[in-house]
Amino acid sequence: MAELAASTGVTLVSTIATSVAQARGLRVTFDSTGTTSAAAIGVRGDYITAQAIAASGVGAAVSPQAGIIVPVISNGAGAIAVGDTIYSAASGKTSTTSTSAVLLGKAVTAAAATDGVLYEVLLQNPA
Repeated sequence: MAELAASTGVTLVSTIATSVAQARGLRVTFDSTGTTSAAAIGVRGDYITAQAIAASGVGAAVSPQAGIIVPVISNGAGAIAVGDTIYSAASGKTSTTSTSAVLLGKAVTAAAATDGVLYEVLLQNPA
């Protein structure tokens, strides 16, 4: 996780996935049972998974605080270029579409217009 090591102030925390596996770079939220699940489009998320987490498994995640670079997953709605503004998308993914979404940050790597592509974002404070 070189991109996490290069960021200042990154603290990994343990999370427990619901009965659905979670890919690395997924925005997740805590539910009432203390497990995490994919965040909805209009939700920034409580954490971003730092590794793939098996269904009902324990794994590492990072807080979506401003100033750190994290891997995130594209929803494939369009190609992402370095410097593009990135927003939340359905199912814990991300895109450049701002409709019904919340600001996450700026892309620091590019991604093809393919669903599930992992790329990096410099997180910013929500507007």
